[in-house]
Amino acid sequence: DGQWKNDEETVTFIREWLATHLLLQNPGKVLFIYSPGGSGKTLLLDAIRAMLSPQLTASVPTDQLDRQFGLEYLLQGDRQTVVRANLVDENAINKGIDWAKIKRLADINAVMNVDRKNTSSLLLPMNVQCTFAMNTLDVQINNVETTYAVQRKVCLLRFEKSFSKEEMDEDLGRRMIEELPQLGGLLIQTLREMKKRDDMTPRESVKMLADKKAWFASMTQDNSPVASFATERLQQK
Repeated sequence: DGQWKNDEETVTFIREWLATHLLLQNPGKVLFIYSPGGSGKTLLLDAIRAMLSPQLTASVPTDQLDRQFGLEYLLQGDRQTVVRANLVDENAINKGIDWAKIKRLADINAVMNVDRKNTSSLLLPMNVQCTFAMNTLDVQINNVETTYAVQRKVCLLRFEKSFSKEEMDEDLGRRMIEELPQLGGLLIQTLREMKKRDDMTPRESVKMLADKKAWFASMTQDNSPVASFATERLQQK
């Protein structure tokens, strides 16, 4: 209630994002959540970890994903299959993002060659759901890619309010984990609703889409309304 009390669309997105962790498939999106500290980002990541179990999660930051052996850290303990979720709590995007790798990670049919040190590589379905938590979502200067192909695979979720120590419910994390069995029923119902609309990709809210459009526009040199309109139309064509 403190974050999205009057934004049911965003609450629905969060519920759908949580629910799709229960499916053994790629959601077709990568999520960046951002805000200063004390807003609940880490609580959300911890709830997903508790829901899936530690064996099914990893924490590979954005700047490691494009390294030769970066994807190796997404493998489960058997070293033959990937984890279900990559949940990363990092301060900021300091070294930029390899958008080509993000595009490939956020593909419903993603298949990637995973290089492993001192052993053979593996060609695996990349059914990994990626959530990156940032204190700041900076504007990138180098290696910027603002195409529609990138934008449609990226979700931005802003936690608008930071809570003071007096406002914080320090028991919230424990209660969230205790209530996971009850949450499971809600998430299964959410999956049913998504299946009914014949779309298993979490649907972004109007607010999230506006924030995303503004962020990508801030990284282009020409932000004039005419240029934005023309670019959008051309991409739709």
